[in-house]
Amino acid sequence: MKLNENMVQVYPDALANGIWDSKGRNMQYENLPVSNDIIKDLKEMSALYDKHDQSHFEITQKLYDFTSMSKQIAKKIKKELPDWKVFFFDEKVHFVEVE
Repeated sequence: MKLNENMVQVYPDALANGIWDSKGRNMQYENLPVSNDIIKDLKEMSALYDKHDQSHFEITQKLYDFTSMSKQIAKKIKKELPDWKVFFFDEKVHFVEVE
């Protein structure tokens, strides 16, 4: 793996799996070397986003909920991959790196 590929962005999007590589491309779960628990969290977040994305929920409420979920998952990823750059999307400030 190249150094610039040791980065992941966590945020849900319609019909995507919630993880993005250093070039902004949707990553496959098997390309992220984390535990099955984190993969399960990502799948649940993505399924929930797809469900809400097609409903009539207020957009602001959705974004805060998914920002919180993305942040929690990103922190778990950072704990398992301390040498990686890990980001989550916060609607108010865009991408935030997890320390």
